[in-house]
Amino acid sequence: MPKKISIATKLLLGLVEMAEVSADHLDAFLLSAGSASLLQKNLNLLDTQYHSSLQGLEKHGYIQKINKNQFLISPKAQRKIRKIKNEQIKWDKKKWNGMWIIVAFDIPEPQKNERDAFRCAIKREGFIRLQNSVFVAPFADLGELSRLRVDLKIEEYVTFFQAKSCETEDDSKLKKRFGL
Repeated sequence: MPKKISIATKLLLGLVEMAEVSADHLDAFLLSAGSASLLQKNLNLLDTQYHSSLQGLEKHGYIQKINKNQFLISPKAQRKIRKIKNEQIKWDKKKWNGMWIIVAFDIPEPQKNERDAFRCAIKREGFIRLQNSVFVAPFADLGELSRLRVDLKIEEYVTFFQAKSCETEDDSKLKKRFGL
């Protein structure tokens, strides 16, 4: 079941929507006073909620307020937005195409820290372990995971697969585990 989204996160998503661009390509945008008022109204926020949420977004490094009507969206905010959007897709059972995303890796012992970091990241993304170094999930942001393996310099040890269960296999336990 999807997580409940905070007021500040709703506001951040609203800011991005108002900019009318993908979060992947967003660096900055100008928000007029009228647009800010419209966003506040569309989200049914009281003045205190709106201003408090904006301050929280700024305090936590999601936005940088340039002046009263201009905001910069940080890379941290972009990652958060991508993650939220992926979670929304993850839990839309009708969108699952029946294909499992499988991550297999064999990262050598000298790169234990990178291996542990990668394993934690895929678990956070919702993957579950099938075997020691084989994980599965019905949905995944492979672009994000691919960037992670490059950043960790483990790309030669990590492989992604997309597969459908064979007719001889029963994936009902996996489906149940993911609520599909």
